[in-house]
Amino acid sequence: IDKEKKADIDSMILGKEKIRNLHFSKPLTIDKVFFLTKIRIFKPVPTAFLVNLLDYTEELYLRKDQKLKITEETNNYFYIVYDGYVNLIQRDIVINNLTESEFLGEILIEDIAENDLVLHPLVDTVFIRIFKEKLYELLSNDHEIALDFLHYSSLGAGLTIKDLGKTA
Repeated sequence: IDKEKKADIDSMILGKEKIRNLHFSKPLTIDKVFFLTKIRIFKPVPTAFLVNLLDYTEELYLRKDQKLKITEETNNYFYIVYDGYVNLIQRDIVINNLTESEFLGEILIEDIAENDLVLHPLVDTVFIRIFKEKLYELLSNDHEIALDFLHYSSLGAGLTIKDLGKTA
């Protein structure tokens, strides 16, 4: 197996170890499923759906002060803070802080067309990144799950940039 995969497997067995030259603990799949069931937007979604969804996710590890710019061209993912604390920045202004279990969703990210967003971790941070197209594809296969998901996402899990500016 390649070096990165070996480092990931070692980290699962040994606990917090180096993962791709970062000091993070790689979450197990079962841990990620339990984590997602606690997030409001995923509460109505069956566990089997979440297990399938995890096939289309990846962890994103960012060090403290390592910034991630989200542009209209790179806007292919939803982000959930798995562990850490992040400033959400637009036009060099902090518009919100995201902590563990907070979901950065489509309604929020659609405002990127006006201005790029920057995720700026204040501590070493782990995100679960969900490929948007695959989430939509899975939702399109089950009408009831899709309706529940849309209902919960409209209850505040997907705020606009303007809404966040009012709460920051």
